[in-house]
Amino acid sequence: MKNEFGTVITIGIPTSLSLRQYEDTSQPKASRRTKERKIGYIIEKVSKWRQLYSGAAGPEGVVKYTLEEAAAQVGISKKSLDDYLLQLRFGKKFGFNFQEHKDDKVGVLRAYVKKYKSIATHLQALKPHEPISDDIAKLLHQTPTPSCKHAKCCHPPMYQADQA
Repeated sequence: MKNEFGTVITIGIPTSLSLRQYEDTSQPKASRRTKERKIGYIIEKVSKWRQLYSGAAGPEGVVKYTLEEAAAQVGISKKSLDDYLLQLRFGKKFGFNFQEHKDDKVGVLRAYVKKYKSIATHLQALKPHEPISDDIAKLLHQTPTPSCKHAKCCHPPMYQADQA
């Protein structure tokens, strides 16, 4: 049934099939992660979190917080901060260009780390003087992230010699 405003009213419990029939499909779907943070923001928050844990100067001298207390001070859960720290460390290890991507969402960093972790695993499994497989060579020559402006933006130093 439709009411005077043109909206559909169902009597009883509607089935999922009937709901799908009346959904408005003119609205585009929102992205999956609405709360995804930007890389520059997480660098700032992780830095502050570790600073509080290491010891912050307060009115009574140097005050050290536990990781949980420092996370509460920063306003992000300890679990999220631990994950961000891990991603930042791997990003640094694999040569991620943080300055270039500070306004990108952290998913860009996650994808980059995932890609270069798999490449590093394959390269470590190679024996000395064994050629790199075509799949790995193809990955090395791709743009590191979708938002990179050029192919050499974020290649790890150990792979840049291969790029020249």
